[in-house]
Amino acid sequence: MADKENTGNPVFDFRAEFRRRADRAQSLAITAGLVLCGATVILWLITGLVIFAIGSGAGFAIFIGGIAWGYYWRRKVRAEFRRKYGWDD
Repeated sequence: MADKENTGNPVFDFRAEFRRRADRAQSLAITAGLVLCGATVILWLITGLVIFAIGSGAGFAIFIGGIAWGYYWRRKVRAEFRRKYGWDD
């Protein structure tokens, strides 16, 4: 299985499985947030029901959460890698 192979390059091998899962979660949150926000905005404009405005806000919050998660996990993995291998800026 490709997940278990070691490339020999510490940059690619360091927490590779976590990075794949975190990236999938980020992509899912961003996509789901955009779809939910877009669909509920359209429904809100058509029907005028306030519940759809709340749904669009929730979709936007999920979208922003996906972006924030991306910044968080990348910063965390980068800091751990630098601590482990002694790389400084």
